[in-house]
Amino acid sequence: HIHDVIMIMIFEQEPPVSSESTGTSRRSTRGTSQYTAVSASATDTLALFKLKVFQEAGVEPNRQKLYLNGNLLQNPTHTLAKLG
Repeated sequence: HIHDVIMIMIFEQEPPVSSESTGTSRRSTRGTSQYTAVSASATDTLALFKLKVFQEAGVEPNRQKLYLNGNLLQNPTHTLAKLG
């Protein structure tokens, strides 16, 4: 199998900031980003790719939102080839 190296950008938003005086919370628009290389094959499923992202970057699969050309990738059974 031929494997490609895919560069992904990991963007993590800061956790909600709560105000004890008002009892409200707000989500910060600031965050951090980093690039991570993930080795993948066109025959890998989205679920497997998310697992590889977890192994490389430490972001749990259920916390990942992966986009391709502005579209959210949702079907975990589709291969990367089918997704784009």
